Amino acid sequence: MSFRLVPCLLLFKRFSNALPLHPRLPLPDRSTKPVLISIDQEQQLLDIYNSMCDSTEGSSSRRGNPRPGYTGLYNMGNTCFMNATLQALFHTPLMLSIFSKENFMSRVNPHNKMGTGGVISAVFSAMMDVIWSGQYTAIKPQRFLRLFASQVNACLADGHQHDASEFQLFLLDALHEDTNQVTKRVSFEQNYKGGSHILNDAKDYEKKSRLFSCSPVNKIFNLQTVSELSCSTCGEQSATFEECSLITVELPVHASRTSLQQCLSSHFSQTTLDGDCRWNCPRCRAPKRASRLTKLWSLPPVVVVHLKRFSMENGDYAKNTMPVDFDPSRLDLSEYLHQNSPENPEPYRLYAVTNHCGRLNSGHYTALVCHGTTGEWLRFDDESVSSSSANGINTSEAYMLYYKRT
Repeated sequence: MSFRLVPCLLLFKRFSNALPLHPRLPLPDRSTKPVLISIDQEQQLLDIYNSMCDSTEGSSSRRGNPRPGYTGLYNMGNTCFMNATLQALFHTPLMLSIFSKENFMSRVNPHNKMGTGGVISAVFSAMMDVIWSGQYTAIKPQRFLRLFASQVNACLADGHQHDASEFQLFLLDALHEDTNQVTKRVSFEQNYKGGSHILNDAKDYEKKSRLFSCSPVNKIFNLQTVSELSCSTCGEQSATFEECSLITVELPVHASRTSLQQCLSSHFSQTTLDGDCRWNCPRCRAPKRASRLTKLWSLPPVVVVHLKRFSMENGDYAKNTMPVDFDPSRLDLSEYLHQNSPENPEPYRLYAVTNHCGRLNSGHYTALVCHGTTGEWLRFDDESVSSSSANGINTSEAYMLYYKRT
């Protein structure tokens, strides 16, 4: 059976009791939300949501002591990268609010053909509700994987091991497009000078970007950076703003150990564009040596840092297993902010870590998550869920770090 509501653009560039076990999603009050979705479309999404909930009954386990938020995910053949990522997202407080059974329907924009018509949002919401229902110790997300393959990216559901950060990018992009309130996008070019004009540049970018993309998902994860270029010959300047849902930092090659702060400092330091990378200066009208400085401009409630441990060597991926020290109790990003940014930065606290052991194509992903209600650190290893300790978080297997504002 196909649950496809609208054509979906596949993005390969850039993720038995008498009473029912699962409460049925009530029809939303249409008088309190914008009328974006027809009654028929609402019913289709309700059917998908309920079908996803019901499918867990035949592929779940109640053994042990089921508790809300302590539910594991069965591995369906090299799907640990998906399971670990989902656990981190299911324990992201703002995602719980947006994609709860009461709220997700009002967020869906079925007119955005870049999305899945709410299909991925419906199954994501259903899975999250089941995880937090406290009825199961483990469930099999088979239906989710099947719909992810048909609606988002089939390559990431082919039975092979994949990169957790790539899966998250595709999933968040699909959820973003499902809830993107912009239907008719207005494209624009950035011709900003930066320097003394940077504040006006930022206001203009903010105004124009909201006519292109605006969703609650991006408001949770998307940070904004600004890169300023300066020609070494004539002094011509240019500024470019960019939004991204994670910060990918390189690890040093010739070192035995590093820290998250050192990686961030290197990431946001000034670089020189020379040789084949010279800037095509509009004033000089020729490729010229230039300096580039990228800084943070605005910060979201949740910051995800991707430690880039894999690199291509001799036609194969090599892994950097260097230990990266980070403070679970505090992340201060103020020193990486642009000097003219109006942001008033608050410190962040770690709430989840995606770990990776082994090689990219033959390794294994797990997740360490701080339970939002109990405050207990949990280790999710597919269907296995065990208690952990904050002292065991900082390891050389850390791959993706999830921080939330304190």
